[in-house]
Amino acid sequence: MILFRHAQIYGGTGQKSFLGDVLVRNDRIAEVGQNLEVPEDTEILEADGKLLCPAFIDIHRHADVQTRIFPAEANLRVAFDAA
Repeated sequence: MILFRHAQIYGGTGQKSFLGDVLVRNDRIAEVGQNLEVPEDTEILEADGKLLCPAFIDIHRHADVQTRIFPAEANLRVAFDAA
């Protein structure tokens, strides 16, 4: 388990950010809150002064790379997707 402690947490729900902790268990967010209890054998990462956005997913990618390399194949894929 990993505990990010004392981070400025922004949840993306429209609520104001707050100073708190995020507990990660088995590669999943287990808890978000203030002054969370720390289970034994938890790695603690001090996040003072850091912004943490636990619900965000990084969807940045360059989908046009395939088009530049194989333009004809990309055009076929677009035609099949449109059908």
